[in-house]
Amino acid sequence: NLHHIMGHLTNYSLNKRSSNFVQGTGEDDTFSSKRTINSVFAELEELGFESNALWAGIDDLVAKTCQLLQPSLYNAAQEMAHMDKCLDQWGYDGGKGCFHLLGFDVMLDRNGHPWLLEVNCSPRLAIDCVEVIPPGVKVDPKSICRCMEEHKPHIHRICEVDKRVKTLALGGALLLATLKTGKRPKDEPMRDLLDCYHQICGSEGTDFAAAHPGSVAGNPSG
Repeated sequence: NLHHIMGHLTNYSLNKRSSNFVQGTGEDDTFSSKRTINSVFAELEELGFESNALWAGIDDLVAKTCQLLQPSLYNAAQEMAHMDKCLDQWGYDGGKGCFHLLGFDVMLDRNGHPWLLEVNCSPRLAIDCVEVIPPGVKVDPKSICRCMEEHKPHIHRICEVDKRVKTLALGGALLLATLKTGKRPKDEPMRDLLDCYHQICGSEGTDFAAAHPGSVAGNPSG
């Protein structure tokens, strides 16, 4: 059944073209084709898997992969620092500098063991999704798009799953980078950033607080 391409590949850019693709309509993504990791893990727990054990395996896989990448990332950072003449502002030891978001594609086997498929150096951070306009359906002509995302006339709208997931990822990275510059939680810009982060991420945003005590608005310790 190798000709059933969409049954083997999970790439969103391909699967969104399937007639069976189910777009999420809100934060409840239980029956959507694109789902949050929490939703997937909840289903896996119903099948008898332990989410903490799954996370531990994925954490170990990511940590070991990053250890292998460390020398290359360090050399790349140093080259950029030389080009920008800012060596005194860059720190491989956790000082001021840039950060890089990586996207890990992981597959779990029947035993819950994680296997690395690939690492994306530039994961998609857009939060919109594309919906093809069905024949006969009238929409505002101003909202019709014919960009390269889809060859048929379509519209773009905010995908709640992408909005939540990517705010957690990018927002968490920005918060960490801001903390490294010496900003304190009691500083007004930091409070505003944290407030926006928690408004979008809700209870999931508390994961950042648990990992970095003292970084939550209203708790200026640490």
